[in-house]
Amino acid sequence: MPRPRAPRRAGGRSPSALPALVDDAFVALARPWFKLQQARGKAVTVKVDPRQGVVLELEDLPRRPKIVLEAMPTPTGGFDVALNDGPAAAEVYAAVRAAALPAAKK
Repeated sequence: MPRPRAPRRAGGRSPSALPALVDDAFVALARPWFKLQQARGKAVTVKVDPRQGVVLELEDLPRRPKIVLEAMPTPTGGFDVALNDGPAAAEVYAAVRAAALPAAKK
């Protein structure tokens, strides 16, 4: 007799795959911040707060010392992973990145 499979959710993902997908999404959103801090010679501290999400504490970044990554359940059974206050975080990222990268040679 064939073994029953786990039910599929919208998007074709099984429920057991969701934690790994959320983890991958967090890593994808956090990676640019890690690279930016590495280029600046500064540290990133990662904390998981069940009430907030994944908190990245960024050394010596006065305009945005913390970045919060959140996962919210969706009605279709998955999760949306996003930066809390994404537009403001993106603005800070772009400004710091521009200042950290050396000017291109002409």
